[in-house]
Amino acid sequence: MNGKFVEPSRAARASDSAAENQNSPPVTYFNNLSDSYLSAAASAGGQVEYFLSVAGYTIKLCFAGPALVRHITRALEHLASDSVTRTDLTVCLWDSASTSVKMLPPEWGPGDIAARGEIKGYNTARIHTAYHLGADTLNMLDADRNLALFWTRDAGRIPYYEKGAPLRTILNWWACGHRLQLVHAAAVGTTDGGVLIAGRGGSGKSTIALTCINSGLIYAGDDYVVIENGPRPHAFSLYSTGKADTEHLKDKLPAMFSCVSNAGEAETEKGLIFLNEHYPDRIAKGFPIKAILLPHIAGRETRLQKASPAEVLTALAPSTLFQLAGADHEVFRRLSELVRQVPGYIMEIGAELNRIPEMVSGLISRKQ
Repeated sequence: MNGKFVEPSRAARASDSAAENQNSPPVTYFNNLSDSYLSAAASAGGQVEYFLSVAGYTIKLCFAGPALVRHITRALEHLASDSVTRTDLTVCLWDSASTSVKMLPPEWGPGDIAARGEIKGYNTARIHTAYHLGADTLNMLDADRNLALFWTRDAGRIPYYEKGAPLRTILNWWACGHRLQLVHAAAVGTTDGGVLIAGRGGSGKSTIALTCINSGLIYAGDDYVVIENGPRPHAFSLYSTGKADTEHLKDKLPAMFSCVSNAGEAETEKGLIFLNEHYPDRIAKGFPIKAILLPHIAGRETRLQKASPAEVLTALAPSTLFQLAGADHEVFRRLSELVRQVPGYIMEIGAELNRIPEMVSGLISRKQ
């Protein structure tokens, strides 16, 4: 654990924002919720600090006691960094079960929660708010202060998919404000460059990514990665996890099946693998994006064919937009820019899975 217990201190409130009145309901609720976190940290005997390096930025996680630490940081351990004095984002986290501090009573009703979790009236240029019903988590970000709050009812009841991609709502909001973008895609490659693997769930993203990790290729993500546009688009790792149907793993990738952390829940959950614990030397912090790959399970021989920018955008944009709270036209613009810069290919996945790493390596080294 990259952290220690320290006594919480009450930071001075930031000055009024020019964009939003300090007394507006979203800002007031955020400030009051911040006080709830401080009460939770005091109840737990102090806070645990954990530092991450993401895409060149430093993120500080402050936990009210130890209950949530392992559940949140296990997928992020490959990004752990030493304590620093200056951070680019601070996230304060607590659960009610271990601290006895409840979530601040909401000022909204069930009908105010949108499909992606956004809360009507509590998403502004400064304050972002989402409540995820299935995971039972409240997420808030004050963009002016680069300060976020995360609450859940019980650390012991966090769903497996949240453990595999923790804090993605908060990290997506924050990344968008720093010219970065979370995308629903996998990424594998070499230190010189790699491929994004885009497509809806079940399309074969995980099959390609997990097959490649057993080869000479390195792995930057299975479900979500961070991208940075520019003259040389770049993919950055966020989570060192892999998810796939356990029966598929058992049949096609038995070495991966032995690494599944939740094999006892195969009937209701996908297999979740914390790859950093099994393949630490194969986990990459990131690399330039040389191509975007669209998997298609075809049942024939494994082969590649060119894809148009429109085909790539159709595979990449919808799942990113539908899954991430707050994703909007700016996200679509960024993805459109990416697919215009980077060539796309369709990979028809046949029975010859052993050919996949060779084909991906050839694609990376190909002169575009």
